[in-house]
Amino acid sequence: MIFFFSCTTFTKKALKKDVPQKVEKILANLRLQRIQKGYSQEYLGEQLGLTQYAYHKIENGKTKLQVKCLLELCMVLEIQVEALLGN
Repeated sequence: MIFFFSCTTFTKKALKKDVPQKVEKILANLRLQRIQKGYSQEYLGEQLGLTQYAYHKIENGKTKLQVKCLLELCMVLEIQVEALLGN
């Protein structure tokens, strides 16, 4: 049996509600991991070639977190990406 779903309807609803909440959760987990490791925003910024202020804007959702940057942060924090995506 084959089922067809309206991807357009689902996607629009998900983008409006679910995605922003998930991004907030990822950023909160990023901040938590940074604090648990004892790293400052300045230190992580330096590791990424950014200023403290530029890193601050990423962590606070003012600048979009690019996938490359996400992967680099995970390397610096010595964590798996899943650690940011989970609870």
